[in-house]
Amino acid sequence: MKNLCWPPRTPCYNGSIEATISSLKIRTEAHAPRHGHPGYWTWDDAAAARAEANAYPWRSGELGPSPGQLWNARSPITQQQRERFALEVDQQLLSLEAAHGWPENDNDQRSLDREAISQALVELGYLFITRRSIPLPIRGKKAADIT
Repeated sequence: MKNLCWPPRTPCYNGSIEATISSLKIRTEAHAPRHGHPGYWTWDDAAAARAEANAYPWRSGELGPSPGQLWNARSPITQQQRERFALEVDQQLLSLEAAHGWPENDNDQRSLDREAISQALVELGYLFITRRSIPLPIRGKKAADIT
């Protein structure tokens, strides 16, 4: 199985995990003083922060399911699904290498891996990509400096 690496020096590439880590840091920092050691984090502080984050329903408001409830309600991935996915990734990678040539360096290989994994997820129906227009930023005209 391949690891899905995002490009170097691009934390915005995976913004959801960056936001999650930031949220957990804030929660962990808040739990440390409650456990009697402000400014010093322990595994217990991190576990309390994780439990708090998983218990709070954030998508549908207070009445919606929490992330923990959604996680517990999911269907586990079977070994057969894992093997089918791995085979599809390998097939997509071979197809991409035939179309683009053999990767010249690690960054090229990672880029091909990301594309192959994405295509395999779409092919197997695990990922749906919709396109929407993204408006260009409005650039305001510079105002005259009136003194």
